[in-house]
Amino acid sequence: AERRELEKQAISLGGTAKDVVCLSFDFSYGNIADPLDPEDCPRKKLIFQWLTADPWGELNEMQNSFERFWQGCLADLNKLKTRASAGETVRIWVDATPSAACGLLFVSDLLKDLNCQVTLVALPQQYKRPDGVIVKYCGWSDVAPELFGSFLNEAIVLSGECLTSLAEQWRKLQDENAPLRVVKGETVASANED
Repeated sequence: AERRELEKQAISLGGTAKDVVCLSFDFSYGNIADPLDPEDCPRKKLIFQWLTADPWGELNEMQNSFERFWQGCLADLNKLKTRASAGETVRIWVDATPSAACGLLFVSDLLKDLNCQVTLVALPQQYKRPDGVIVKYCGWSDVAPELFGSFLNEAIVLSGECLTSLAEQWRKLQDENAPLRVVKGETVASANED
């Protein structure tokens, strides 16, 4: 019954699943100064360590699965670059998590010189459902996919100046290359491991 109700509330986002890219690089921790490389990349090694804890002795299967994951991330990154370079509109979904905030800065640096429109949909900290119940979200993963369209009216277009400013913040974080990045207020800041 809950699923049927969600389907009634669904608002189309347009496009198809092939239009979606997921940049799962999580720049909130580890080295961000080195470029992303298909093979020898500190980010790849870090995510591999993070995703492949091996308490059951299945590392071979996990290595293959991780390699597919990594190649998929790089393919999505290339798809984003290609489509943005062709002038397609880019919609970025961001929440208050350090991972999403760093991802926004990374993508802003990537898109700042391209001739494409960039819109931003920021997840509100709370949402009033049609039945009047107020829901608090931590991240987009808390939101049922059927409800994503209901947040489109909050989307804002990012100007070229805004993208440049966000890209400058990214470059500053890269220069600092601290072990962690955190969100303080509405700003991403470098942080030590402690």
